[in-house]
Amino acid sequence: PQDRIPAYRLSADADLPGCGSLAALWRPAVTKDLNQARDEAGGLLWDLRSAAYVSLGPPPADDRTVTSRVLLQRGNKRTVVSHHNKATKGRIVRSLAQSTGKPRSAEDLAHALDGLGYRCELKAASGKPAQLDVIVDEV
Repeated sequence: PQDRIPAYRLSADADLPGCGSLAALWRPAVTKDLNQARDEAGGLLWDLRSAAYVSLGPPPADDRTVTSRVLLQRGNKRTVVSHHNKATKGRIVRSLAQSTGKPRSAEDLAHALDGLGYRCELKAASGKPAQLDVIVDEV
């Protein structure tokens, strides 16, 4: 009981003595694994990580990759959901997993989520992952 327990978690911006930043250390492996997982699945990669963790290994920059944000709308103003971000994304993923749809493109994903009652806006740009914003009225 007297022993101190060292921190078991590193934040995305951690700098390790003798190793450098986590981003520099992990980026090649994470990027390789994301590409491999997407290619083996033969479909779409839906990257739900926060921006800090994306820096540890960016997703593939093509039309088979989608990144997402959850935006809270109050009146005409939208703000990025931060504190309840994971819980909201978890509910979205559970809804999709329980459905029969298997989206193969960014458009399929937006359509599937719309059919599940989520309000989505898809922004696609050539040579970049599509961005799917999910707009909620409460978190």
